[in-house]
Amino acid sequence: MLNFIKNFRADEDGAGLGIAVLTTVSGGAEDLAGDIGDELTAIDPGAGV
Repeated sequence: MLNFIKNFRADEDGAGLGIAVLTTVSGGAEDLAGDIGDELTAIDPGAGV
């Protein structure tokens, strides 16, 4: 398994795929963080009292 990971990392196609995946995941994480922030901002702390 370790050899597979080393070969994948050294392969140019693998490197390009890795960058594409990280870019996609990063964008999704930023969107999720923004959505969570929006939800937290919309909470009225006094509404549940």
